[in-house]
Amino acid sequence: MIQAIILGILGLVFFFIGVFELNSVVQKIFNFRIRQYLQSVNKNRFFGAIFGFILTALLQSSSVASVLIIALVNAGLLNFLGSLPIILGIGVGSTIAPALVAFKITNIAPIFIIIGGFLYLFSKKDKLQSLGQAFLYFGLLFFGLDLIGEAAEPIKNSAFFMRLAQEGMSPFFGLLFGIIFTAIIQSSVVPIGLLVILAGEGLVGLNLALPIILGANIGTTFSAILVSLKENLAAKRTALFYLIFKIIGVIIIFPFLGPFTSFLEKIFPSLPFQIIGAHFFFNLFLFLIFIFLTEAIGKIIKQILPGEEKVLPLFPIYLDKRLTEYPSQSFSVVLEELSRAVILIKEMFEETENLFINFKPSDFKRIDYIEVVIDELQDEILDFLNCLKKEKLTQKDVKKAICLATITDELERIGDRILNVAKLARLKAKKEVVFSQEAEEEIKGILSMLKNSFSILEKAISSLSPNYLNDILAQKKDFEEKISSALNNHLERFYERKCPMADSTIFNNILINFREIYNHCLKIIQTLTMI
Repeated sequence: MIQAIILGILGLVFFFIGVFELNSVVQKIFNFRIRQYLQSVNKNRFFGAIFGFILTALLQSSSVASVLIIALVNAGLLNFLGSLPIILGIGVGSTIAPALVAFKITNIAPIFIIIGGFLYLFSKKDKLQSLGQAFLYFGLLFFGLDLIGEAAEPIKNSAFFMRLAQEGMSPFFGLLFGIIFTAIIQSSVVPIGLLVILAGEGLVGLNLALPIILGANIGTTFSAILVSLKENLAAKRTALFYLIFKIIGVIIIFPFLGPFTSFLEKIFPSLPFQIIGAHFFFNLFLFLIFIFLTEAIGKIIKQILPGEEKVLPLFPIYLDKRLTEYPSQSFSVVLEELSRAVILIKEMFEETENLFINFKPSDFKRIDYIEVVIDELQDEILDFLNCLKKEKLTQKDVKKAICLATITDELERIGDRILNVAKLARLKAKKEVVFSQEAEEEIKGILSMLKNSFSILEKAISSLSPNYLNDILAQKKDFEEKISSALNNHLERFYERKCPMADSTIFNNILINFREIYNHCLKIIQTLTMI
């Protein structure tokens, strides 16, 4: 029995290593395309459902997929209503992993591990290494499930379990067991995959498995619920929808377990596939009901959790490729987008400032996502400018286009620098670094000057007035003196052993990034004078 317990724990360890590492690898690959996918999601609810299905199939975990969507909603990259079809697609996608177990993929899991390990260790190409990692962790996931199945072998000799398998248990107890077990394990793949394996050995019947499957579908929402507690209003609404639609589905299906069992037994000849069928048809049933009711249910959830959402548009608002035939209109919409980029940078900077006061991982995520939006704006603006009809451009227009492209690049670099500062704030919190009162005051003074620079920058872009160059040049000397003074003062504190090396490195790097941010602001305003 002890050996079986150890084997089961080892299986769980391999399974979760596979799930979380596969998640990391897939997100690395997926992040290159995620913006294009989100653009389609915002246009069509069915694209959203397909997105959720594919995301879950790739990550092999509905819990991980739902948490990722909660993060996107929290960042403002996806609105509440836009997230609902994705959540429905995640439910259907969660049937893939247990189905693979039913097709005995656990038997060939070591082959995936060997192929993946070989590609990862011996390939010199990054793409092949990433593919190798995906194969390796995919195999490890199902190898872990196989070990869990082997750990369950001793229960064949248990008279209690055999009687339970034959006679079943109270449906309400099975439902409760499925909810609690899945909530603790944080994955519906384990209980449902285990049911498939045990069914293949003749150790469970459909009457025992069905309530547990329904419970697992509710229990899998707990990861999203827990994560959303620390997130914004829109994220909480998405998590609540995830829980509510699963509970409603169980309430509808539960009184009809008998007919549902007969239906599954007629369609699928073997018990393992009957269990997969139960999981699939339950989620398909919910999808077909709720996909057309997302707006109505969304209104109800907004009444339960009232308040205003803060949505951060991921894609350009003003750019329209049809305008590229008209240079003056094209330049106007580009300037509108640049003004929006400055507003985003100001927001990003203010939230980064707050990280030094009270570091919150959720706030850092939002800063990271705003930087993604600024990167997207850079790509879209440069592509838009490149599409201008060259035969219609005067020499003055060409100069203006080059200046706007330069400003776009400089704004993106400011975003990068602010993200660097946010990462330093995260490192400061992680290492529990406490700056001296003098250092705090020095940083506050420089932050205030940078905020003023952003205000000048915003006015300069909106008005295209060269007068603002004098304003920012007027404070350049004072800014440089503050930076140099802060660096020298901190060096003295270090020599006097008032602060350790870690404090000194973080503080110096913060100041270096502040100086670069100011220089980028100055270059932008200098470039504006040339337009």
